[in-house]
Amino acid sequence: MSPQSKEQPLINLHAVKKTFTTSAGTFDALKDISLSINKNEFVSIVGKSGSGKSTLLNMITGIDKPTTGEVVIGDKAIQTMSENQISKWRGTTIGIVFQFFQLIPTLSVIENVMLPMDFCNLFPISLRRERAMSLLEQVGIADQRFKFPNTLSGGQQQRAAIARALANDPPLVMADEPTGNLDSATSKDIFNIFEELICNGKTLIVVTHDQEIASRCSRTIKLVDGLIA
Repeated sequence: MSPQSKEQPLINLHAVKKTFTTSAGTFDALKDISLSINKNEFVSIVGKSGSGKSTLLNMITGIDKPTTGEVVIGDKAIQTMSENQISKWRGTTIGIVFQFFQLIPTLSVIENVMLPMDFCNLFPISLRRERAMSLLEQVGIADQRFKFPNTLSGGQQQRAAIARALANDPPLVMADEPTGNLDSATSKDIFNIFEELICNGKTLIVVTHDQEIASRCSRTIKLVDGLIA
C-alpha cells in the first residue's frame, strides 16, 4: 500500500524579497523569506519594530506584492494576480483583524459585520443579518448589535472586528497586533476567541509584540532585520 501523500500547506512563500525605494535609497524589508504554514495552524509572527512583520503580513494578504519570489496561498500565486483579482480573492479567503479595529463609524455593529457579505455576495441577502447575529453571538456582543462603534469599549470593538473578519467564512484569519490597544484581561478574552477559531478549523496568523500571546500559539516565526531568525 502506498503511503498517503501529505496535505499541501495553505501558505507557501519561496525566496520572497521586498525592496522599497525611498529618497534615502533602497531598503530591503524582507530578505529571502521561505516558509510554509499548514491548514489549521496557529502561528505568531514576532520581532522588533522594523523587522519586517507588517511587510510579511502584507505579502500573505496580497496587500503588497514581493519584489522577487513567490507567494502561494492555497492554489493561488498572488504575485501573478491583478489588483482586481486579488481584491475578490481576499474577500472570500482572508479575514483581517486590525490593531485599531477599522470599523466604519457611521454603520451599526451588525451593519459592519454584514458589509463583507454585501461586497462579496456569497450569502443570500435574506440570510446575511441572521449570519451576522450568529457571529456576534459567537464573539459575545450580540447585545451591542445596534450600537455604533464609538459607543463601544476597545474590547467590544475588537470583538466586532473579529466577527466582521469571519463574515464570509474565510479559511485564513490574519490579525495585526490585535491586542495592542487592549488591557490584559480583555487581551486574554480575545485570545480565547482565537483558540476557538482554531478548534473550528481556521488557520490563524497573529502579528504580536506580546510574548505571552506568542507563547500560546503552536508555532512562532521570529523576524530579525527582514530574515527569519
